[in-house]
Amino acid sequence: MRALVAAVLVGCATTPRPAVVDASVVFAPRAGGEPVDGHVRCAMARANEITCSVSHEGSATLQVCFHADVRCANGTPASAEACRDTAPGSQVQTYHQVEGCDALASGTVTNAWIIER
Repeated sequence: MRALVAAVLVGCATTPRPAVVDASVVFAPRAGGEPVDGHVRCAMARANEITCSVSHEGSATLQVCFHADVRCANGTPASAEACRDTAPGSQVQTYHQVEGCDALASGTVTNAWIIER
């Protein structure tokens, strides 16, 4: 009977899912213009590297920027910041070295903006 209970408990165990930063944002223009809705999502790509994807719902290609602060599972603080030309409805990937980061535990997008041309 004990063996059966142990097998059932092991079979019911769940694997923790990796944390991600997943934020709906408003890209605010730095100098006039209209704000644009968008999305930033960051996750661990591999040890010491975070990958982020950025997209927007505007009507033209824009240079959109973001800054995300993250905390790693081992307590290491890190950040990711990038500006990329992004067409409406497309996703652009960015890669960020985060030395000493073992896994992403939490994070937030602290700023999102558009660079006018």
